[in-house]
Amino acid sequence: MKLSTKIILPLILISALLILLVGCFGIPTDESPGYTPGTITGIIASPCCTTSAEPVSETCCVSPEYWCFYCQKTWSLQEGIEVVLTYGEDEVATTTTNDKGEFTFTNVPPGKNYVITAYCPDVDDNRPLVKD
Repeated sequence: MKLSTKIILPLILISALLILLVGCFGIPTDESPGYTPGTITGIIASPCCTTSAEPVSETCCVSPEYWCFYCQKTWSLQEGIEVVLTYGEDEVATTTTNDKGEFTFTNVPPGKNYVITAYCPDVDDNRPLVKD
C-alpha cells in the first residue's frame, strides 16, 4: 500500500505541474493590450427662440421662469448642422447632423476632455449654436 502511494503521489504532482505550465505557455489571444476607441453621439435641436447671443427675455408673453418648460415643448430638430469635435486647439473630427438632428463621432480615443461645437448654417456669421 505504501509503495503505490509513493508512485502515484509524485505522478499526480507532476501531472498537476504540467497542467499549470501548459496554462502559462498557452496560445496568446488575438486581443492586443491598450484602449478601445469609443463613440460620441448626440442630437442637435433648436428651441422656440432664436439662436442669437442676446440674453433670453420673455417669449410670447411667457415669463422667464417658464421659458425652459415652454421651449421644451417646441424643440425642432436641426438637419445639416456642422458639428466639430475638438481637443484643446486640435480639430479631431467633423460631421453633419442627419434629418433627425443626430450626429456621431466614431473611433474616438478615451480619456480626453473633448469639446463639441455645433455651428449655425448661416455662412456669413457662423456663430456657435451649441458648445459643450
